[in-house]
Amino acid sequence: MKRFELPLCLNMYYTNKLTLNLTNLEHKRNTLPMLTEMIFSLGPPSAPENPISTVNETCVTLEWSPPRDTGGRGDISYSLHCRKCSGDGRKCTPCGSSVHFVPRQFGVSSASVLVTDLQPDSNYSFTVESQNGVSDFSPTPRGTVVINVTTSQTGENIQA
Repeated sequence: MKRFELPLCLNMYYTNKLTLNLTNLEHKRNTLPMLTEMIFSLGPPSAPENPISTVNETCVTLEWSPPRDTGGRGDISYSLHCRKCSGDGRKCTPCGSSVHFVPRQFGVSSASVLVTDLQPDSNYSFTVESQNGVSDFSPTPRGTVVINVTTSQTGENIQA
């Protein structure tokens, strides 16, 4: 294997993504016939998309599509935050430990969660947050989508 050493210029900058820009400063003949510039961008993902909720009495299935922008990474996961809201939606408080998430509330790898043990005839607001391995290092807010749900005690299914 032949090794080529080329003078390279390395530029790094951070806006909402870390971007590495490698540029071949010498465009010599007989060097590697490849691109003279390579750009790698890594950053947090955008918000999940297309949220759907299906209510069945005091349970709700929350589904969404993956973010359009993965931040250049394949390790997307989701966290859910639950708030119980007043009838007019002006006052919301955290749900607490009485509400259960299947498979779990944080670090979910699939784009679907079942939420159980909700109160009947109540309003809830769920925030689904997408994240990846560089989200904790980004100064930009996390990508989120909000799904509002009203539970029922009648047993009828409601799809929003």
